[in-house]
Parts: sequence; structure tokens; C-alpha cells
Amino acid sequence: MSSEILKSAWKVIPMFQSRSIPLTIKFYTEKLGFELASVKPEGSSEEDPSEQTFCSLFIGKKADANFYFSKATGDFTPSQATIALGTSELDEYYNHLRSIDVDIVEDVEDTPWGYRQFSVKDNDGNLLTFFKFLEGGIRGKTELYLALSGSKKYEGQHCAHAVDANPNIFRRDLGGVTSSMVLKATMDT
Repeated sequence: MSSEILKSAWKVIPMFQSRSIPLTIKFYTEKLGFELASVKPEGSSEEDPSEQTFCSLFIGKKADANFYFSKATGDFTPSQATIALGTSELDEYYNHLRSIDVDIVEDVEDTPWGYRQFSVKDNDGNLLTFFKFLEGGIRGKTELYLALSGSKKYEGQHCAHAVDANPNIFRRDLGGVTSSMVLKATMDT
């Protein structure tokens, strides 16, 4: 396979399960400030939202951080995702979420692997980690690495990490993985 094909990758959209699509929409739009992109089935009535089986929620220009949620059928297992924010907005967002009683499970802190980050749980127990790079953020054309991995810390769950081209930061970020597939992409920001 030509490596040129993989160079065209430009976005990852995680798919989470949700116990209730309407409650997920409410949490992400009212608490976290996401926007609703779509809901399925299209035209599902607000009078009977229980028929909703899917939604797409996003933040950022061009829906840079986009999540898909499907209604859980059977066993439910929470997931996790990591979301990069701009350099000055992270602490402001953290303080806002604290002020409206979002479940913050890890307070804002600087990490040894080069992030300033905090983590919250959503209405279904999915873990969301918001971070910025301590080096000042990503601007311009940047090479990124994306690691899809199973985590020792979150047994049985899978996660994706996007980190900058600094190989030392990248290796530290992958320190807890049991297996991984690594992709490299160039991105305009």
C-alpha cells in the first residue's frame, strides 16, 4: 500500500456508546459547550426522544473535535478521549466547568509528558481529558503522530492520543500502552 494514501488522513472521530442520546446531547451542549451536528433517525420527535439512536457533537472550527454517540444496546462500557485546546483557553475552560459542577475527576495540572491537562466524566462515565501542549500549542503546518492503543491504566478500553512531532513527548505518552498502531500526519492549523 502506498504511504501517500495514509498521508491524506486528516481527522479521527471517536464513537462512544450512550445510555440515552437525549441526555448525552443535553450534557454536551449545555455543560461542555459542544454543538449538535446531527441526530438519527432524522426528524425524530422531541416528544419521543427515546427513538434517537445516534448523534454527532462537535467543538472547534471545522468540527475539529467531533464525537459520534450511538445508543448502547446490551453491555455498556465507558470510553475515553483526549481533546487539545488552544494555549490560553484551557484554564478558562477548566474554571468554567468547575463553576457549573461538571464532574472533574482530575484537576488541572502540568504533566511530565508535556501537557497541561484536566479530566472530566460525562453523563455516561466516559472520560474526557482536555489538554494543551506546554510548549505553547500547535500553530502552522505540524507533523502529528496518532497512537491507537489499549491502555494498562484503563483495562479493556481503547484510546487515541495525538501528540506533536517531538519524539520524546511521543514516547512518554505511549508509556502505558499494551499495543499500538502509530500513524503520522501533516496538518495545517
